Amino acid sequence: MALETTPGKHHQASKTRLSLILPAAALLSIILVSWFSLATKPAEALVATWWPASGIALGAAIRLPKRHLWWFSLACGLVILGTNLAQFHQAPMALAASVGTSLEVWVGATILRWRTDGVPALRSRPDLAKLLIAAFLGATAFDAVLSATALVVSGPAAAAFHLASAGPRRTAGILLITPLFMQLPETPPPRFSPRIAAHMSAGLIVASLVFLTNQHFPLAFLPLVPPIWSALLIPVRWLMAEMIGIAAIASYGSASGHGPFAFINLGAAGGGCHPPSLRSGHGRIRAGAGTDRRARADRSGPPHRQRTAVPAQL
Repeated sequence: MALETTPGKHHQASKTRLSLILPAAALLSIILVSWFSLATKPAEALVATWWPASGIALGAAIRLPKRHLWWFSLACGLVILGTNLAQFHQAPMALAASVGTSLEVWVGATILRWRTDGVPALRSRPDLAKLLIAAFLGATAFDAVLSATALVVSGPAAAAFHLASAGPRRTAGILLITPLFMQLPETPPPRFSPRIAAHMSAGLIVASLVFLTNQHFPLAFLPLVPPIWSALLIPVRWLMAEMIGIAAIASYGSASGHGPFAFINLGAAGGGCHPPSLRSGHGRIRAGAGTDRRARADRSGPPHRQRTAVPAQL
């Protein structure tokens, strides 16, 4: 009997180890990306200009079984406690930001997985509406905790600042990253190809030229050209990856004083919102959410149409 149950035990142990890979990788990514956001914070700004770690946390949460949501939400807040302390320089504010992060993940994941046990989809307008509501209410929950703490610790002015600035940067992070973890209207699953590599390289090269070398010319429109071209030819999931790369380059270049969105003249309040990340999130969400009718037509159409119908909605 012992010999018969041993393989089952080994299988269960292997399954348990595999189930821990996603949350462990997500928590490590949250730590690294949160420090990246802090490293690209302009010296003139009081807080980070964008927060893609919110999108990673929420995206990983909707991929986990529902029974794991509570501890994963707590872990998301705990792992960035050091980053929060480095950003806010006050223990009560850092603790409030960690509590708000846990609440943000729990609220967002609960809304996205309302009445469903599987991975949420982004294939129709109702799916898009649910994502927008989850991003807004999750960021609002974080806002409420942080602003209330700021009101007690620093006064009304600090509370008003965090109330106005925290939500947009966290909403942008959710809209930018979380759709990558959702079910998208792609048939068959996208595979990396030379065409995809060429389009993504073009987008990243143009963004680098605009945001890392340009200091005097208003060329903010140029990084939009490659993604618009790519939207007609490559799958939406790779388009999302391209837009994330462009947003990261724009953030780093702007914080370094380069490009059309440089923060040199924005002052301390300039960290409330990052135009490139918000614009990227908006464009990608539109790409990811086709209507039900379009999705059905995509599945029944010819191969070329299957690949391009949804991205072409941009």
